[in-house]
Amino acid sequence: MGVLAAAARCLVRGADRMSQWTSKRGPRSFRGRKGRGAKGIGFLTSGCRFVQIKEMVPEFVVPDLTGFKLKPYVNYRAPEGEETPLTAAQLFSEAVAPLIVQDFKDGTFDPDNLEKLLGKDHEGARCRERKRSQDQSAPYTSELGNVWDARTVASCFSSGVRDQTQETQHHPEPLPNCHA
Repeated sequence: MGVLAAAARCLVRGADRMSQWTSKRGPRSFRGRKGRGAKGIGFLTSGCRFVQIKEMVPEFVVPDLTGFKLKPYVNYRAPEGEETPLTAAQLFSEAVAPLIVQDFKDGTFDPDNLEKLLGKDHEGARCRERKRSQDQSAPYTSELGNVWDARTVASCFSSGVRDQTQETQHHPEPLPNCHA
């Protein structure tokens, strides 16, 4: 809008009427023609007949949700759960320690060949093997840090720290309690 048009509007309509008409401003005739914000779905002909255009009618596209399991919404103000975070020692005692115990009982435990416990497809196996070849004197460190040295685990069992009654129970003590 130009400066002259704004000045003319101010002089003609008054200083308090400079702003444009909004949804709540204007005479009733203007508010009646204005509409409510919905887009038109057709047009009026010269004979005041309304013609609806099919392409202008809004269409809701709803995907087929059969078989889709919606997860419940959890409010951010909900209290924290009871589950404690998994530590490296817990992960070791649940995943690797039973395999070491089984190998030790079978007599096939080799502290220098621990990669078989993780499997060939484990992505960190080659990285650790390369690191071990650079420094032969370094103890075994897992991806989670130096959780347990395999030689320490073997010495716990060979030194008799755990007796036979503890090993035959359904829920033996976790290995971190065994310090040699």
